[in-house]
Amino acid sequence: MSHCSNPDELTPDGLPRRNPRESSSSRSKIRLIDRWSVIDMLGISESTLERRMVDDELFPRPRRIGTRTIRWIEADVEDYILNLETVDPFAA
Repeated sequence: MSHCSNPDELTPDGLPRRNPRESSSSRSKIRLIDRWSVIDMLGISESTLERRMVDDELFPRPRRIGTRTIRWIEADVEDYILNLETVDPFAA
């Protein structure tokens, strides 16, 4: 159920209306990054990036921003990195 008391504050779908002026100041900026930035952040090769995109269901999906252009949301890639398995470097 919505927390809005005024029905004029709801969209036709019953969701709370967003104030356009609020959105840019209250949310952090979304930053889109290209494949080379993803490769650099992960320290992997281009072929490993391609393999992870196909084989790793947890790997963030890129967004299409043009007919031949895709970008990743930087925060999604950062979350992926933070959720990678930790290892004990001294384990046998």
